[in-house]
Amino acid sequence: MLWFPVNRKHSIFDYRSPFHRSLRHFRRYDPKFIMNFVWYVISFWLLAFFVKIGILLFFLLTGMNEVDLAYSLHKVELPSASSIERVENKRLCYYVTVEKEGKYRIGKYYIESDLLQIHFQNVRLGLPNVIVCIIADKDCKMRNINKLITILRKSSIQRVSFYFKRM
Repeated sequence: MLWFPVNRKHSIFDYRSPFHRSLRHFRRYDPKFIMNFVWYVISFWLLAFFVKIGILLFFLLTGMNEVDLAYSLHKVELPSASSIERVENKRLCYYVTVEKEGKYRIGKYYIESDLLQIHFQNVRLGLPNVIVCIIADKDCKMRNINKLITILRKSSIQRVSFYFKRM
C-alpha cells in the first residue's frame, strides 16, 4: 500500500496542488514564520560574529607572548649576536626589561632598583630553579645591567639569560 493517493489528480499535500500553492504564498505573511525567520537570521549572524571574535582572540593570545610584547610595545632595541642558544623550559623564565634610561620593568610595571632584590627573593621562593631572562636595550648602559646581575646574585638566582636578535 502506498502512502500517497494514486487515483486522485491532486491531493491537498501535493506540491503541485493549487491549495498548496496558496499556502506557500500565505506563509510569507504569517507572523510566526516571519519571527522564526528573523530569529534564525539574527542567531546566525551572532554566532558568526562570536566565532570571528573567538578566533581573533585565540590568535592574538597565542601569537604574541610576553617577550614579544616587551620589546614591541616599549620599543626596546635588542643587541645582535652571532650564536644564540635557546632556553628549553620557558615556563621557568622570568622576564626583566632594562630600558635605555636605566628603568627596570617586569611585565607592565616599573620597579625601583632597591625593591628588585626583595622582589627576586620572593620569586626565588615561588620558583626555586627560575631562569631570569634579561631583555636589555641596545643603547642601555652596562652599569644598569651589572647592577641587575649583582641584585640577582644577592638574591641567590643562579640562572640568567640574555635576549638578542640574530645577526
